Amino acid sequence: MIRKIINKLNAAIHCTAMRIIGMVILLVVVWVYANIKVKWAQKQVEQFGKAATIGAPITGLKKKAEELHLNFQPRSDSNEKSGKFYVWEGFAFSRWFCDVEYQDGKVVKQNVHHLD
Repeated sequence: MIRKIINKLNAAIHCTAMRIIGMVILLVVVWVYANIKVKWAQKQVEQFGKAATIGAPITGLKKKAEELHLNFQPRSDSNEKSGKFYVWEGFAFSRWFCDVEYQDGKVVKQNVHHLD
């Protein structure tokens, strides 16, 4: 009788321990993935920022963003001659952005930043 109770307790403890181990492994995998994704996003956005230097023409910047697998978002009041757009990438609450302002088809302002 006592032996059966001990065996059931051991089985329950083993099952609980395996669940805890599984959850820890899952959390570690998600944490590692998130860190890799954010580091990659930083690298890609900074590389885009180097292409969007002040005085550079904006032609080809959308294609550059696509090549770097970045999200491209023009501002609603922008046109071919002047306006603003931004590119971004990241994971969950940690994103990297590059804001670009242009006039007469050339970059006049560019800012790479991180948003938590």
